[in-house]
Amino acid sequence: MLNEQGSRLFRKYIDSRGTELTDNMIGAWDAVGGEWACLKTSRGELAFRLWRVKNSVLRRGREFLQGSLDWVGLDYEIGRGNDVFEYAVDVLEV
Repeated sequence: MLNEQGSRLFRKYIDSRGTELTDNMIGAWDAVGGEWACLKTSRGELAFRLWRVKNSVLRRGREFLQGSLDWVGLDYEIGRGNDVFEYAVDVLEV
């Protein structure tokens, strides 16, 4: 389940463990250890947050390659045993 936006707009990552990352520090496909993860615009005007969901892995990622790749996102990796998967995206005006 991909929740992706443009990497040049959403440039800051924070999570419930207090991790703060910017741009390339976000990584390409890393597991989130906390209860929630959030991506924010560079000035913090807008953000979106996903919560950890049982029987899934919450991941963060960012890739930018001029003219080819431009994404940043919070994604769920879901196992085969999930017939139904529900989650919410919190849109935050900071």
